[in-house]
Amino acid sequence: MSDSPNCPVPAGVNLHLTFTGFRNESRALREGRSLLSAGFFREVHFVSNLLDDDQSFESIGPGLQVERVAAHSFRDRAHLKGRLGRILEFAEWTLRVSVGQRGRPVRVIHCHSLPCLPASTILHAISGAPIVYDAHELETERMGWSLPLRLGAKILEVACLPAVSTTLVVSESIRTWYRRHRFMRSIHTVRNLPRRPSSLPRRTGILRRALGLREADFVCLYQGAMGNGRGINVLLESFAEVRDKHLVFMGYGPDVDKVLMAASTCANIHYLAAVPPDVLYDYTADADVGLALIEDQCLSYRYCLPNKLFEYMVCGVPVIASDLPEMRRSVESLLGGWVVEPTVAKLVPLLRSIERDGRSLVANGLQERALSCTWDADAEVLLNAYRDVLRAEE
Repeated sequence: MSDSPNCPVPAGVNLHLTFTGFRNESRALREGRSLLSAGFFREVHFVSNLLDDDQSFESIGPGLQVERVAAHSFRDRAHLKGRLGRILEFAEWTLRVSVGQRGRPVRVIHCHSLPCLPASTILHAISGAPIVYDAHELETERMGWSLPLRLGAKILEVACLPAVSTTLVVSESIRTWYRRHRFMRSIHTVRNLPRRPSSLPRRTGILRRALGLREADFVCLYQGAMGNGRGINVLLESFAEVRDKHLVFMGYGPDVDKVLMAASTCANIHYLAAVPPDVLYDYTADADVGLALIEDQCLSYRYCLPNKLFEYMVCGVPVIASDLPEMRRSVESLLGGWVVEPTVAKLVPLLRSIERDGRSLVANGLQERALSCTWDADAEVLLNAYRDVLRAEE
């Protein structure tokens, strides 16, 4: 990674906007820390949504702070809950952020995902600060969006894009899509890659001890969000048939209750709450196989490239991944495991065919190969994109 932006350190703040509660924003944090450590800015501020009882202001490291902006006026009204309440909450948040950040010394606005584009565009008009649009997925082709919502999102994105200086995307397939459908020219692929470990993770038995499993047990790990389109039902049904292997879910999400119910009836299905990032690799390295099954239910999912895919491989854990373009390319290029159509009919035979010896052959040398796909690999792409933006403003 470069040590210098090759231009004077800009006075002012690198302002990152995200409509989340800023609880698990690993990508945003990695980007902000990389920009700080490379000397591009003296301060990086994250402005997010205030959810529940989170702190309004929080210092998260030297030069890094989070400001959470409340937009509760509509959220708490019973007759405005659901999608309408969410839209009104978004409108209120946009207005509050635009007014609250007005007059602050913003040098570059980093817009995390489509919902932050209107506030970013307003602040750009007020301050003249350039916008870096960070599309965390194929923004207008998300899972579960109705036709009217999808149409509104497309109109919003197209209307705001003229104010954007450069765009970051998470996979080459999404980059190609944006070039073809939004006629973008300045667009860069910055993948959701995990941090490079200070030392290679090794198996310690911590995951097995937490669940009362033996060293001899074959453990398949699913880590991360549990929700629609992520193969949860396929996994539960498959491991209800394949009883000689253990399925461990570790994470959070709306399908946790479904997992807990299955775990109560199947002795080989287990649930463990999400663990802190600083010990995640210790738990991951204890698995025999990692699971990353995304269902082809929308374009955003088809072109996705999940962070956990690389987290498994950095820990020396071979993966079973969905046969989708970006996931297949990554697994095959690193000789990192198996790709499969995410259905019970396809997954069950594959699970039954994988034994410890075969797993070991795939795992041999996997960690060293996967180190080429840690955050340092794409951080330089981020820094080069910022160099271009800052030079254009000189």
